[in-house]
Amino acid sequence: MKKSIAMLGLIIVFVAFASNADKPKTNIELESLGEKLVVNLWEVLAKGDVETAEKMMAEGFQSVHKDGTRNIKEELSLIKGLDLSEYQLGDFLVTNNGPTILVTYNVTVSEIINTKRVPKNESMRMTVFVKTDNGWKWFAHANVNPLK
Repeated sequence: MKKSIAMLGLIIVFVAFASNADKPKTNIELESLGEKLVVNLWEVLAKGDVETAEKMMAEGFQSVHKDGTRNIKEELSLIKGLDLSEYQLGDFLVTNNGPTILVTYNVTVSEIINTKRVPKNESMRMTVFVKTDNGWKWFAHANVNPLK
């Protein structure tokens, strides 16, 4: 009987630990994960790697830019025509709720979008990732230009 109770206790502890294994356990881990996801995303964008970008995107993806909203297909078309020069990411703020990580950050970048040079400027971005059975996926993105 004592062995059964001890075994049951071990099973409960193991299941509780295993169910929390993928969840960030501290703010530092959460911040690190959010920053890592954003940095990886920007590396893919800088390469113009449309295939990898598509694999990173969650079903239902949406973005918003100053010229309007985009779905997955439209965002991939934008990425295909994107030419990023040097960029800098900073001022990360990472929060989460359940299987969702939201990251806001500043980016300074000079880019060519669909053959048009966009002047180098600093703007805010908000990027959302959702945990799926296939890992973290890019679910939403907002490109926000600051008020002058």
